[in-house]
Amino acid sequence: MPPEPGTRAKQAHLAFSMLEALLRHAHQDNWLTWAHRGIELADKNQIDPDMGNVFAGAGSFNDFSISSHEQVTWANELLEALRLRLSSILSPPASGALPANWQSILVNQQLKGWRCLLCDRQELSHGEIEQWVAVNVLSTWLNDENLTQSQPEEMVASILAGDVTGAAAFRSGVEERAHRSGIAITDRTGWMSPCPDCGRADTAVHRWVDSDDTYISAPGTLSLRPPGYRYRPDTTTNDLIERFKALGSEPIDGSIIQSTRPHPLDDLIARSDVIEALRGLRGNTYLVYYDDITKRAEWDAWIKIGDYCWQIPATTHTLTLLQGELEVDIWQMYQADHAVDRNMLPNLFNDSLGQEIRKFESTGISALVDSWMNNRQWRLISR
Repeated sequence: MPPEPGTRAKQAHLAFSMLEALLRHAHQDNWLTWAHRGIELADKNQIDPDMGNVFAGAGSFNDFSISSHEQVTWANELLEALRLRLSSILSPPASGALPANWQSILVNQQLKGWRCLLCDRQELSHGEIEQWVAVNVLSTWLNDENLTQSQPEEMVASILAGDVTGAAAFRSGVEERAHRSGIAITDRTGWMSPCPDCGRADTAVHRWVDSDDTYISAPGTLSLRPPGYRYRPDTTTNDLIERFKALGSEPIDGSIIQSTRPHPLDDLIARSDVIEALRGLRGNTYLVYYDDITKRAEWDAWIKIGDYCWQIPATTHTLTLLQGELEVDIWQMYQADHAVDRNMLPNLFNDSLGQEIRKFESTGISALVDSWMNNRQWRLISR
C-alpha cells in the first residue's frame, strides 16, 4: 500500500525519490542503496529512524558532495536541501507530518562574498551569486505539493539544467542590487587575496543583507581597520627573549640563545608567540627561505626583496605561516628597518659564532631567529 498523502512516510517517499533521482542524474552511485531502502520502507508506510545514523561521523552523508556535474552549484544546493529534509524526517520520533513547505530548511542564509578590510573593496563572484540564486529559488520551489505533481527525474533534470522558474529574474536582481551597492562582480574563484584595488592581503569573507534596493553589511561581519591599526602589540627584545625561554632554552655564545625543546610539534602556540614577539619589534619583518614560495607570496602580498628573501606584511597570520611553509626546512626571519643582503646575515649554526655575532652587530637587525635541522632547532640573537 503506497503511503498516504500528508503523512511522514509520504514525505519520506518524496524526499528519498528526489535524492535517488539526483544521484542517478549526477552519475553518483554513493548512497543509492540507502536512498532506495528509504523508498521501499516508505512504500510500506514505514520509517526507520536508525537510517538517520548516516548523518554522524567521518565519511557520513553530511560529508558527501557532488563535484562532477556541470551544474555543480545547483546539484549541491539541492543535495543540501534533501539532506536537511531527510534529517528532519528521520529524527525520532519519526511520526507526525512535517510542514509541507520546505522553505524553513534554507532560511537564515546570507549572501556571501569578500571584503578588503583596509580599502573597503567588496566583491562577489559569479559562482557566489549562483549559489545565492540556487538557495533562494529552491527554497520556494521545494515543497510537497510540487514534488507530488512532478516526476522526480523530470524535476531534478529541470533544476540541474537551470530551467527553474524565477532563477533568471532573481539572478538579474542580485546583480543589479550589487551594482547599486558598489559591490564588484568578478570571475574570481577562491579567496580574494591580495586585494585587486590596494594590493594588500587583509581580506575576509563578508556577508550582506537586503536593505531596500541595496545590500548592506550583515550584523557580525568584520569592520574596516581603523587608521593606524596594529596587527600585534608592540614588543621589546626582552619580551622576545622571555617568550623564547618558554620553548626551553640555553645560552650558546654571548647573545645567542638556543631552544632545547624535545618535541617541536607540541609547542606550536609557544613558537607562534616567539614569532609574534619578533614581529612586534620596530621595523619590518623579513624572511629568508630557500625553497619556492612564490604562490604563497603572491597570495599573501609579500614583497620580493631578492633571491630567497621576502618582506612579510603585517597582515600575514603567524600561526598559519608556522603550520605551512615554516613547519619544516631551513629559514631565517629577522626584524629590521631595511632588508639586509642575505650574504651578510649571520649563520647562528656556524661553528665560528664569534664571527657571526660580529656580523650581526654590523647590521641594523633588531633580532633574528634561525631555524635548522628541518625546523627542529631554533637559535635567537637580539640586541
